[in-house]
Amino acid sequence: MQPSYDELYEMTRVLSRDNAQLREVIRCLQQKVQELQERLNLNSDNSSKPSSTDQKRNKQAPHGGAVKGHSGHHRSMVPPEQISRIVMSSLKHCAHCGCGVLKKCASQIFQQVELPEIQPIVTQIELEKATCSRCGKNLTAPFPPDYDRSSFGSRLISFIGLCSSVYRMSKRTVQTLLKTFCNIHISLDSIPAMERKVSKGLQSAYDVLATRAKESRVAYVDETTFRQSAKTHYVWTVTTKNEAFIRILSTRGLDSLAKVRPRENKNITVTDRYQVYSYGKQQYCLAHIYRDFKRFSQRDGPDGDFGKRAVFELAEIFKACHLTDRREMQIRVWYRKRRLETILYDVMANGSDKMSRFAERLLDRFPKVFLFTKYAEVECTNNPAERTLRHIVLWRKTSYGTQSDAGSRFLERAITVWMTLKKQGREVFSFFHQAYQATFNPAILSPSI
Repeated sequence: MQPSYDELYEMTRVLSRDNAQLREVIRCLQQKVQELQERLNLNSDNSSKPSSTDQKRNKQAPHGGAVKGHSGHHRSMVPPEQISRIVMSSLKHCAHCGCGVLKKCASQIFQQVELPEIQPIVTQIELEKATCSRCGKNLTAPFPPDYDRSSFGSRLISFIGLCSSVYRMSKRTVQTLLKTFCNIHISLDSIPAMERKVSKGLQSAYDVLATRAKESRVAYVDETTFRQSAKTHYVWTVTTKNEAFIRILSTRGLDSLAKVRPRENKNITVTDRYQVYSYGKQQYCLAHIYRDFKRFSQRDGPDGDFGKRAVFELAEIFKACHLTDRREMQIRVWYRKRRLETILYDVMANGSDKMSRFAERLLDRFPKVFLFTKYAEVECTNNPAERTLRHIVLWRKTSYGTQSDAGSRFLERAITVWMTLKKQGREVFSFFHQAYQATFNPAILSPSI
């Protein structure tokens, strides 16, 4: 029996409705597949992932040695006053004919540097005890001011503090190193105790840097995850041209930001686009924006075309930033800025929803993208802060974090002071040593940072 007109109409209506629903399902699935493919293709070039997570492709091993025609570099000779001993190899006769009459010439000098056999210096401190014949009180001589009341000397404690923080060595590795090369036997539990001593010595310098981080004219701010007592914490950094400051806090919100560089700060701050960073004078990191556009450029369709155009303009801006003539740099950046702004408006008109929202947010804060053109001391990227965090990220990979609040305080103080000294071209061990000595010897002043 043939279906009636009404039945055919109903069947068409149902099929049209189902077809529309299936089309919507297909569209959602295609969008999900595209998102998953983007996540699968994320790397350090198109996201904030570290380069250590990238899949390294096989390639031909580089050839070692200097380039042909390159001028050679030779080890300089140690001055005579630093020579420990001289070993003379003399000639008695000719190795060819056996003649014993030789006309001596200038000797060929070869210097060999060797590690000494290290033996620990053990100092025995004796405190005289006596009884007063008048009042009968038992007396003990005071501890010498040049020594701390500890089983280990100040230089050894400072060295252990450096090994645990700057040189990223585990406590067991420090223990093995001291036993193998220095013939010093130390328990694992003693190492955290010495770290606390070093931490106490560095506190005053750390507090000074914390104040400067809040007040500096130009600062680069960033944060990354960290583990303390098996819980997620965050390492915050405020980096300037000559100083670095880090602090380990439990949150990633406004309360933590207020402890390192408050949002009320009127000076210039360079950050990524994390919404917590909302300063009055703020420069967005162009490297982060470049990576976002690089991710969009790998899409098909209009998003890919817009992404490629934006990536090109940002690459030209980076080239302009390396120009020594500042006026020329500003002219070139202004031209690329106008082209980038046009691309963003095109994205809002013809791009996908996700890319349109990205373009809209960027246009709303467009002056923060190019603040660096007004101030010569401001960089267009947040690389100084990321370089500061790199050390503690590598430390985190091997240690899996700290186990106590005291351990975090030691780490943040040691890394902060070391990185600041490194920026200033100063020697780190002598600073650590003097800072620790100042905690028990009133005659020694704490070093200034």
